[in-house]
Amino acid sequence: MTFNAYLIVIRQATEIPIHVHRFAEARRDDELRVEALQRKDAAAWTELFEEHRDLVFRSALTHVREPALAEDITGQVFLEAIEGIGRYRDRGKPLAAWLLTITRHRSLDALRKMRRDQSTVIEASAGTWAMTAAPALDALGDLTVEQREVIHLRFVEDRTIEDIARITGRSQAAVKSLQHRALRQLRMRIEQNKAGGHNHV
Repeated sequence: MTFNAYLIVIRQATEIPIHVHRFAEARRDDELRVEALQRKDAAAWTELFEEHRDLVFRSALTHVREPALAEDITGQVFLEAIEGIGRYRDRGKPLAAWLLTITRHRSLDALRKMRRDQSTVIEASAGTWAMTAAPALDALGDLTVEQREVIHLRFVEDRTIEDIARITGRSQAAVKSLQHRALRQLRMRIEQNKAGGHNHV
């Protein structure tokens, strides 16, 4: 599998169409939306869920690499968002950035729980996903949390370096550095997998 094909598999793992929303536009929408969300307006929350549910799911999947667990985390993220919206403060980032921060925290909680409970074995879903997407997602386990976040936003969500810097609160130089190290690590993993495959022939 070539490196580009590897990234395509990661991107297509959820089989969910990706709709790119520019953050400048999202920011303007968010300013009008937060007040309604804080009033617990049902229509506003439904709209937020429908717009960002897939983004949150793909982010969780990038971290935990297991679809059922990513689904659970997605639900947790929106429940936590509903409970915490009253404390939300606009710091110049889009609402998507807030949701992704919650996603990262809940994903790390799930990973820590999995490591503590070594007797729990989570099996990959059956079918095409297990045969193609699972190995690609497993490679993401070699990356740091920050590297996974950048790879997800850059190659799965098609975000620009500028967008990612705004979401993560990092400089563009720092984002580029994280991306460079992550891609190098993924390339090394691919080469190791290829070498291992040759050894078993």
